[in-house]
Amino acid sequence: MATLGRQIRGGYVLLVTVAAAIAALAILAARADTAVVGSRPAVTVLDLAVGFAYPIAAFAATGGRIARWCVGAVGAAWLAGSVLASALSLHQGMLALALLTFPTGKITGVARALLAAAAVAVACEVVPQPGVAALFAAVAVVAVTAPRGTAAAAFYPAAAGTVVAAALLFAW
Repeated sequence: MATLGRQIRGGYVLLVTVAAAIAALAILAARADTAVVGSRPAVTVLDLAVGFAYPIAAFAATGGRIARWCVGAVGAAWLAGSVLASALSLHQGMLALALLTFPTGKITGVARALLAAAAVAVACEVVPQPGVAALFAAVAVVAVTAPRGTAAAAFYPAAAGTVVAAALLFAW
């Protein structure tokens, strides 16, 4: 019983630490957003909302711990992109990794491993926007063609990959 108590306390400590780190990153992101000439408060609010949405979704979700950490990291990467110019595409790479590892938290198979390597290149900002769109389209194809156990395990990354690919192409 003492072990369970330590695990619960350890979980709370980790949760509070992560929440504090996300909050600090959000404060820095808000300051960076408002420092831009001509910035609008609505854009800053939307920026912070996206940054908080992923960690909240990761906390509320069921599923593997690694998969949830990947989803939460997308929000942190989003906020980091507001603070550091060199992290502008970090959230795109993290989102691709989160979709590739959904729902188990593991990269399985050669196709997913190759796409994970491409996601790292996206996160490092060496891939142009059409290439990023192609990556998300490939993530969608891999999700549909590779059996992962349940319909949701295939549908969610396929739908998300398709929507992100389309949004990137239309924004280009």
